[in-house]
Amino acid sequence: MKTQLTFGSMAVGIPVKLTKMCAEDKPFEFHQACPCGSQIHHENVCSGCGKKVEYADLKKLAEIDGKVVILDKTQLPKLEGGTLNVGGFMTPSELGQIYGTNIASAFKEFYCVGYEKKAKKSTIETLNQLYTTLRHNKKIGIGKAVWSSKESLIALMAIGNALYVVKMWYPTEIREATGYVETKTSAEFDAFIDRMKPPSADFWTNKTNERIMNLLTGKEALTEVAEAESSFMEALKTEAKKEEKHIEVS
Repeated sequence: MKTQLTFGSMAVGIPVKLTKMCAEDKPFEFHQACPCGSQIHHENVCSGCGKKVEYADLKKLAEIDGKVVILDKTQLPKLEGGTLNVGGFMTPSELGQIYGTNIASAFKEFYCVGYEKKAKKSTIETLNQLYTTLRHNKKIGIGKAVWSSKESLIALMAIGNALYVVKMWYPTEIREATGYVETKTSAEFDAFIDRMKPPSADFWTNKTNERIMNLLTGKEALTEVAEAESSFMEALKTEAKKEEKHIEVS
């Protein structure tokens, strides 16, 4: 995604290329289908009069305080994408004062800030200087951008050796987290956590996708998943007893 990184009311920006940090390429994609094998197509049919409605004639409907409001698409604010505008800089602690304990849940999607292969030397030097300044001053740029015709809050951050633009939730969009009280540690839990080693290398692959690919290619048939233990604590005690017997045998 090519765009411009601008700051405040400055007319001149920095040309950048954003790359989403999570891969969007899917090994397969499911569609709804008829038993005959043809793909199903959905039509815009009114639930009231039963008539098919053309896309150009569709309205926007919303329920507000128990009332139904209908708007024409032309009445809605027209948002056009194009630039990422940073409106100011703040420290992580200042950002934390806005989001409180929910600061970790403020970040939505990460995009790496890069540049074109044919980028000017001055553009690369400017981005290097921006990265260095953010790292040195421990500051985060906060701004806004338009994605898919929707206004988004963004953060400009230097993490590791890279520069990122991060889509953020607005503070009012984040639900309150469930709070817990620190209690006396449990010997069973301590032993349980100590026994569980870091996951192996193949843990970090999507096994469900692999199984579905095998099904699609005729290499595997689905098997039923074993029923889970009725109580986690009961299962924990069972594991502890197994460990005690293992120690006795050893």
